[in-house]
Amino acid sequence: MHDIIGDIHGFYDELVLLLKKLGYQNDGNSWGHPDRKVLFVGDYIDRGPKSPQVLKLVRNMVENDKAIALMGNHELNAILFNAEDKDGGYVRQHSLKNIKQHAQTLLQFANLENGQKLFDEYIEWLKDIFKLLYPKIKAGGRLCINIGNGENGKIPTVSDIIQVLSKDLNYLPFAQIVWDKGHTSARTAWGSWQSPSSPSFPTPFEFILIFAKESLKLKWKGETDLTKDEFKEWAYGLWKFKPETRKNDLGHPAPFPIELPKRCIKMFSWKNSVVLDPFMGSGTTAVACKKFNRNYIGFEIDKHYYELSKKRLKEV
Repeated sequence: MHDIIGDIHGFYDELVLLLKKLGYQNDGNSWGHPDRKVLFVGDYIDRGPKSPQVLKLVRNMVENDKAIALMGNHELNAILFNAEDKDGGYVRQHSLKNIKQHAQTLLQFANLENGQKLFDEYIEWLKDIFKLLYPKIKAGGRLCINIGNGENGKIPTVSDIIQVLSKDLNYLPFAQIVWDKGHTSARTAWGSWQSPSSPSFPTPFEFILIFAKESLKLKWKGETDLTKDEFKEWAYGLWKFKPETRKNDLGHPAPFPIELPKRCIKMFSWKNSVVLDPFMGSGTTAVACKKFNRNYIGFEIDKHYYELSKKRLKEV
């Protein structure tokens, strides 16, 4: 008989707790059960804080004939991410999404050099993007970045982005808005349960970082469409609205709700201004621009998401 376990994603403490509940014991070499084995169906890494520990536990159980382990798509993606292709690149593209996914896992291993290098590559890649954007922005124009810290706050992505933009690229810090996403009810990642040993602190919020070019004040006059109630609610460093829940319907793994670009374009631009999104994805920013009387320019290198954006815009 086999107990089927999948989608561990680096949550080692939760895995140990589950094994205990299923009657497994650790004999010093590995976890095991007198009558059953575990069938691990993949996805051991990414997201959670202890991917190396999960891999070690699973490997020990397999080597001691206490489990069978299958490869998941996250493990395959990680292998392809580090496998060079015939042209000197990588089989799995080093895109923003992929770098973020794998950097957090690699940083957890004892040899931190590769993981830190990958995270630095991510920061440098963003730096190149925002350096190219700078001459395209008018004096007084604003830059809005939605981002969160990695690994439940352990990786200071937000701090690094602020330093790069303000110190290296001369953007002016304008505001930091906390986006309270309000989804804590289904929490399962506790770390060391009811213990100060190693508790986990998932972050049900992200940041919206606002920067300006050369001046904190818009250098041209225009017409606003902000209502009195909107201004009173949004002119505050804490925004509360739900994240996007229609991932399958939208066909994108990480869409944001239209409320996010709606607030940014209405708070930081006049009507008929031009809004540029260098990571268009499923086209939510463009949809918001079309609904709220802004012009838009968007870039997207993935053909599937490009076609998805066009389809959504036709439906507005």
